[in-house]
Amino acid sequence: ILIIVGKYFLRYSINRLLISFFAPISADLAKYEIGKLLGSGSFGQVVAATRKSDDKPLKGREIPAEAYLMSCVRHPNVIQIYQLIFTEEHYCFVMERPESCKDFFYVIQDRNSAGNPLSEKEVRRYFTQILEANIKCEEKGVIHRDIKPDNILLDLTNDEVKLIDFGLASEIQEEPFDSFRGKNYSIKEISFKLSQLNITKKDYVKNTEPPDYIKELASSDGTKHYMPPEFMKTGKYDGCEATVWAMGILLVDILSPVISAFEKPQHCLSMEPRIPRHFSSGV
Repeated sequence: ILIIVGKYFLRYSINRLLISFFAPISADLAKYEIGKLLGSGSFGQVVAATRKSDDKPLKGREIPAEAYLMSCVRHPNVIQIYQLIFTEEHYCFVMERPESCKDFFYVIQDRNSAGNPLSEKEVRRYFTQILEANIKCEEKGVIHRDIKPDNILLDLTNDEVKLIDFGLASEIQEEPFDSFRGKNYSIKEISFKLSQLNITKKDYVKNTEPPDYIKELASSDGTKHYMPPEFMKTGKYDGCEATVWAMGILLVDILSPVISAFEKPQHCLSMEPRIPRHFSSGV
């Protein structure tokens, strides 16, 4: 598993961090063998772990809104949640982690550096999987809002990709969005929503307001390179239409070793995307 702990713990050493975070839910997490620190992102730190019963690699995360939205989508190309555990003060969720996987950004980078960029046939296979993942998300009322190679994993054992990191994801809404910031649900909201799903809940305390650190959690504003032109122009955008735009930019970025669709994000307001000439008519 991977266990991701919020930034407010960064003042602690990793050992103290784990003790501090996991003490209230140690009985549930005793089934997992805690491993090394794997990395750190905008929302927290990632720690590897293994389920003791069958040595299955998984991962856990501490962002309730992300947990709920990911729980809505069951698809082979979307990273899966196995269990959600939370107390009055702490959240942790256990997620799938392919035993052998690679960040798709580095897949592209390494292939390009070796002079062997992904072929259109390979890109077609991977892009189709990413597209199917987003279709399933929208069927379930969820939009990812941060589609980019960094948020895609390639499972090296079966050559399948998985959409990860729903930290900026949102439920689809009728009115236009005015930001790409992620949402944090209160304990009341997340408990009600999770009651509709087959996800484990632990130690829920009714009528409890979320602690200050949950209220203060702030997301980044997404990845500007993948934002639609209407947002840059008006500050508003349709979530599903923004997904289509981001997928188009992603396709160019995957296929082109050097040229991105736009040299600078703001160029999308006045210029057509730069489509390399070597692309086939099918692309």
